[in-house]
Amino acid sequence: MKAIKTGNSMKRSIRFSVAAAAAAALVIAPAAAASALPIESSGPLVRIDISDTLNCAVNHAGDSAGEFFFDTACGTFAAVGGELYGPSYVPAGPGSQTAWTPVSQNLTGTGAGTDPFQIVTEVTGGVLSITQTDSYVEGDHHYYTTSLVTNNGTDPVEVTLYHAADCYLGNDDSGFGAFDAATGAVSCVAPDSEGNPSAASRIEQFIPTTIGSNYIYSGFSQVWSAVVSMQPFPDTLSNPDTRRDNGMGLSWTVTIPAGESVSLSM
Repeated sequence: MKAIKTGNSMKRSIRFSVAAAAAAALVIAPAAAASALPIESSGPLVRIDISDTLNCAVNHAGDSAGEFFFDTACGTFAAVGGELYGPSYVPAGPGSQTAWTPVSQNLTGTGAGTDPFQIVTEVTGGVLSITQTDSYVEGDHHYYTTSLVTNNGTDPVEVTLYHAADCYLGNDDSGFGAFDAATGAVSCVAPDSEGNPSAASRIEQFIPTTIGSNYIYSGFSQVWSAVVSMQPFPDTLSNPDTRRDNGMGLSWTVTIPAGESVSLSM
């Protein structure tokens, strides 16, 4: 395992398939606060946790480590008015974001298809408020994330919403990448038994269910740098066949009239 970096220098070891939304060190900074409301199930996603400032953490039944670096190196960010908002702490993450202000969080549901588990988290930042709903049906290999973004200001605003992660797939901090133009899905791909990407490799991916998304696959630090740029992701699949410490993300850029909301999902 590597030493963990803070901000954006040294750092971190994962895998599952997140169709709509899917570490360790010496001298580690404290992890982002987990919610008091994790989804816990028989699997295959045995635990899904969203912090009160929109980190995401997922555990797969087949892995001993979480699916993102140091569990919580995954989150929802937004750029608006020259300011970047995001989770209060992201392991080995960007470090320059203004933390979302927590408002509320609750867990409902039984995990059945007709009554999925749902974590609903509300935060604010600047003129924005976000109500994020993370839903999981027990037995699925994926969960769904929907962000309802509201402009509470008096003028229209352009917002770029990001969902980005530092992958830790299959207890491994390094892997390969892929992009599917038909679905817009961006993936981290685990090495197979011979250390190569193959059809037998496990994947961890974000699949947009709202049109108009942009994507990135690259080294984890390049992904965080792209978030910090406050620009839409550049639609790049960078060196996907080179095994490395990798990350991925989706973004949407929308204009929201005063007092109105936009729903963005994956």
